Amino acid sequence: SRWVFSRQALLDYYQDLRDEPERLVKVFDSLKPVYENGRIGGYRLGVEGEREFFEASGLKEGDIVRSVNNLEMRNRVRAEFLISQFIVGNANGFVFDVERGAERVNLTYEVR
Repeated sequence: SRWVFSRQALLDYYQDLRDEPERLVKVFDSLKPVYENGRIGGYRLGVEGEREFFEASGLKEGDIVRSVNNLEMRNRVRAEFLISQFIVGNANGFVFDVERGAERVNLTYEVR
């Protein structure tokens, strides 16, 4: 459950998404909030676009991302914060705590 990604390749991919905003929207729309006791407890993957990206990162349809780097995924602003930290070079590793069916798995990503 460990992946190594090229920083430049990810930045290029992100720029491609920004150049085609409808693709970027589909990435965000693929992660749907899971409500628990009236608040968001994570985001469930329901791929609406960029399937190859999600598959390459080891995420599967129905996975619920509970936290990233121990930051609970309670709102979209937190995900946007992590993306911004990656873009400015302040984050080169990510550990996703994912609920997959009845199991909890950690997906680890290193960016070089």
